[in-house]
Amino acid sequence: MPPVKFTWYDGGLRPPRPEELEENRPFKNDKEGEEGEGMLFVGDRGKILCTFNGGNPLLIPQSKMDAYKQPAKTLPRSPGNEREWLDACKGGKVSLAGISNLKAWSQKRCCWEMSRAVWDKN
Repeated sequence: MPPVKFTWYDGGLRPPRPEELEENRPFKNDKEGEEGEGMLFVGDRGKILCTFNGGNPLLIPQSKMDAYKQPAKTLPRSPGNEREWLDACKGGKVSLAGISNLKAWSQKRCCWEMSRAVWDKN
């Protein structure tokens, strides 16, 4: 996979306002009450603004959001990570995000090489 650039803003710092974001739209997405917090995904074909936990994703500009068609739901839906965790603890169904499901989802062998893990202290 190609490299990904990741930038974190914190302590009141924010990325520059995207050119595609209309003047009348706020540069935030606090639908879930996370005022002043959020995420901005910048891709080759557009930008997505969402809440801090990834909820309420919005394509910008609004014209891209208006043109977006929701794909059909083909994967099982989660009742929420807390509910999945509690159900698994009680002997119920294993979480869809559980480590045992990685091979089934990716159809690839998954392994962790500690020699490649690097902690950047800067």
